[in-house]
Amino acid sequence: MPDFRLLVTGSREWDDEPTLRQALALAVTDHMPDVTVVVGDCPDGADAMTVKWCLDFGVRCEIHVADWEGACRASCKPGHRRRRRRGANMVSECPAAGPYRNQEAVDAGADAGLSFWKRGAGNRGTADCVCRAESAGIVVRPIISSE
Repeated sequence: MPDFRLLVTGSREWDDEPTLRQALALAVTDHMPDVTVVVGDCPDGADAMTVKWCLDFGVRCEIHVADWEGACRASCKPGHRRRRRRGANMVSECPAAGPYRNQEAVDAGADAGLSFWKRGAGNRGTADCVCRAESAGIVVRPIISSE
C-alpha cells in the first residue's frame, strides 16, 4: 500500500489540542501505519500540536521549515526585508519565507489536507497554504475553532 500523505496547516494561535488530535486521528485511521503528515515548523499553535501528535503516535512527520533569515529569492521585491527582534538580537527577515515554505510543503505532495482556523486570529499563513493546496488539487478539510 502506498504511503498516505496528509498536509496539515493551521493558525499559530490554535489552542484546541483535543479537537486537533481527534481530527488527525480520524483523517489517518484507515491508512495506518503507512502515513506521513506534512506540516510547517511554527513552534506554536497547530503546527507544534501536530508534530507532538505525530511523536506521540509514532506517525512519520515531514516538517517544512521557513527560512526567515535566509537569502531572498529572485521573485522577492527589492528592499522588502524586515528587521525583527529574535531574542536579544535584531535580525533581517524575508517576509516571503512563509509562503515559500507553504509552496514547498504543497509541492511535496499530499492526498488530503486539514486546516485549523482560529476564530479572531489573522490566519494569513493558513489561508495562503490552503489556497496553494487547493490550486494543486489537494482537498483541504477546514476545522474552525468553536470560540
